Amino acid sequence: IPLQIIDENDKNDFFQSVVQTFYSNPRRIQEYHKEVLRLIAEDIDRSVDYEAIPFPSEENENELDSDESIDFDLDGKILSIYTLQEAAGKRAKKILEDKYRGLEVRLSHDKGGSSKLESMSKESHYFVVVTGSAKHAATGFIDNHWDKNKKGDLIYPGGKGSSSIIRSVEDKLSDDYSSRLAA
Repeated sequence: IPLQIIDENDKNDFFQSVVQTFYSNPRRIQEYHKEVLRLIAEDIDRSVDYEAIPFPSEENENELDSDESIDFDLDGKILSIYTLQEAAGKRAKKILEDKYRGLEVRLSHDKGGSSKLESMSKESHYFVVVTGSAKHAATGFIDNHWDKNKKGDLIYPGGKGSSSIIRSVEDKLSDDYSSRLAA
């Protein structure tokens, strides 16, 4: 639904409910959650309200965000994201590229197999397939062109929003990091 046709009261209610979730679960809030909220606030003209949110202090954030201390070397790596939720994909792309310097994030919103999806499947080091927001023809096409033996499993987020995409990528990176340490 284009943001222009969503009722202002609905936008306000949504923003307030997300902010309330932040207040009720402060220990679970990670840096990327704040960035997603900031981008959503921009989208719905609530940037001033976002700036007024009192997030936990930085010393507490460092204790809460364990992945921040891991240095994932993603320079020159390509991550592809397939989702029909274009705004969620763009937010995830921005946050991931800002957080992981040198990582290139490619997006696709194609509804079926295409030369673009084939190229992304062959060139990417990681591929996120948002099945909660996807067409079966495209997901099957990606699966058929992905070299699982060489690159590992495709990444399937639990949800279809930008936070789920980011969380699934960070979980995959952490798992890969742990596997390398154990080897």
